[in-house]
Amino acid sequence: MLVGLGWSALAAAFAAGYLVPFKAAAVDVGPSRLVLPMMLTAALLSTALEGAGRLRELVSRRGATWRWGRSTLTTALLLGAAAALGNEAVCRALATLSPGLVSVTLRTQVIFVAMTAMLLLGEPVGVRFWTGLGMALVGFVYLQGSLDVSTGFSWAGLLWALVASASFGAMQVIIRQAIHRIDLLKVNTLRLWFSVGLLALVPGRAENLLHIHGRTWLLAGLAALGGPVLSRLCLMRALRTLPA
Repeated sequence: MLVGLGWSALAAAFAAGYLVPFKAAAVDVGPSRLVLPMMLTAALLSTALEGAGRLRELVSRRGATWRWGRSTLTTALLLGAAAALGNEAVCRALATLSPGLVSVTLRTQVIFVAMTAMLLLGEPVGVRFWTGLGMALVGFVYLQGSLDVSTGFSWAGLLWALVASASFGAMQVIIRQAIHRIDLLKVNTLRLWFSVGLLALVPGRAENLLHIHGRTWLLAGLAALGGPVLSRLCLMRALRTLPA
């Protein structure tokens, strides 16, 4: 349990940290042009980690496993769709909201996760959860109410952040449902490539890659490493021992 909580805390830290380079890159190129470069960089980084893991297996003479089972492909495809929507929504939210506010809003995914896990996975939701959720919602409402709408805040941005929260929450439930039947690194790599494929279908997105400059690629890479790669892998590890 403590190990799972540790992985969960690391996932939250990486998720919060990735918003800073994400916001900086979004200022450079605009929200609509950032998501695909970041997800492409994340897919390449995850592929490198996957390749290093398989190479280590070969060196240790255990034999590398490259087979993709039905559970792996189905889980990766569902996660890829949710990730594409979630990251697109985050980028649009950051166009009008501060990274801190987006990060706080993303934490509301606990509501979506708890309700979905209770309905679909039969996981119990106890009194301590509702007490903690009530306290968190009071803080969230207070934070929203203390904002001056005229200074860098929009309700549209908040709505996009909530869409991202629901998408990332759905990912947790999907992972939890299949956690003991999948290879975490393999699934994370496949779902990133599925996300890249889906985002590339948006007209004009693939062509825009040719106009991204070096600084933006660097910021996108830092965001990719902290968010879609390290944060997601830590969360997957946490879900091996913790409920969704």
